[in-house]
Amino acid sequence: MTKYETVVGLDIGASQITCVIGGIGNDDMDGIEVLGVGASESKGIRKAGIGSFNAQSASESIREAVENASSIAGVHVDSAVVGITGDHIQSQNVTGVISLKAGGGVVTQADHERVLNQALAQSRVQVTPPRELLLLRPQSFRVDDMDRVEDPVGMNGSNLGVRAHVVTMSTQHAQTWEECVEGAGYSVEGMALESYASGLAVLTKDEMSHGCALVDIGESSADIAVFHEGCLSYTAIVNAGGLDIAQELARQFGISTTGAKRLQSGQVCAMESLVTDPHETALVKDDSGRPIQIPRRKASGVVRAVLQQIIYHVNSKLAMCQCPLDRGVFLTGGVAQIEGIAALFSEVMNVPVQARSPIQRGQMAYNAVSPAYSAAIGLSLHGADERRSSRGYRARNWFGGVFDWVRNRVRQDPYPEDDY
Repeated sequence: MTKYETVVGLDIGASQITCVIGGIGNDDMDGIEVLGVGASESKGIRKAGIGSFNAQSASESIREAVENASSIAGVHVDSAVVGITGDHIQSQNVTGVISLKAGGGVVTQADHERVLNQALAQSRVQVTPPRELLLLRPQSFRVDDMDRVEDPVGMNGSNLGVRAHVVTMSTQHAQTWEECVEGAGYSVEGMALESYASGLAVLTKDEMSHGCALVDIGESSADIAVFHEGCLSYTAIVNAGGLDIAQELARQFGISTTGAKRLQSGQVCAMESLVTDPHETALVKDDSGRPIQIPRRKASGVVRAVLQQIIYHVNSKLAMCQCPLDRGVFLTGGVAQIEGIAALFSEVMNVPVQARSPIQRGQMAYNAVSPAYSAAIGLSLHGADERRSSRGYRARNWFGGVFDWVRNRVRQDPYPEDDY
């Protein structure tokens, strides 16, 4: 029997909290084995943001999701990697350059760290309260005249340059999540951008290499991450999601939002044309238990109208990105389960679009194959990569140790001078 080191991914959503426990095998150089998954209804968390939190209720929901996962995995959980999203997220691409030893020298791991720190300093990205660093992702390096270098360590040169993607978050938001997780009885092992994590869970290396966009559509937002040449190149957030669909269904048919969510779950489509019988209805029980007959074709038209607005905003965000999307657009998250959503996205955006579930990893728990678990699986994968990086593994998509070093350094001195 394989002995696993466990890592926990925790996705705290507006309607559901999902938890994935991943196992890192002793001989595993990549990926995880999904050992257990759990979910709970989000309580004390609403779309409006931090100000609407009830920390105690949120902590109880977190504890329930983690306990559900740990009971399946048969392991004890002490800490988790927590997903971060929301309109407080800010991102940009930055560049930096440093001089190596006079007359030329060999690039070292310390030079990696120093050039990333220099890129932050030159960009004047704010990484001190009320904001802090969430993600620092190298895209490519340059050694003298040689560009697009993936890993420059060991190369000789006089100058080292870097292009990187930087994401920052609200310190208040980070502290609030940390307090909620600690209130549930766990520590925060790390935090990661959810759209990036979802990409780790559902995209192949080939797709990331040739260029694609990942859109994770959840209850309150559509989180966008663009990958090119194997690296994260662009991130954005659209503040609309499944709740907007449910609220419009509730308004149109005079039912509660809860009833609308039940209707949205498997009973409606993204386009009216997918409902072949114009007289077909869906039965929805409202909060009082009262059965209501809803015309499926009409309800699907409501869903299409809301999704078209979301697609418009996604398109506008992607228009700001200069990277080619040769592999198209991939959808994941809970809303990606709506029948026909990929076809609607493709029709409106005029690019290839696929709905994507997490890539199978070992004996994955049956409900972990749902797109709703993409972020939690990706967070577990991210945590596993960080563990390997801290132990000295030099993986192709490294940055764990560098991230921690830079984050601590810039908190002390956000704009240090390059004294080399």
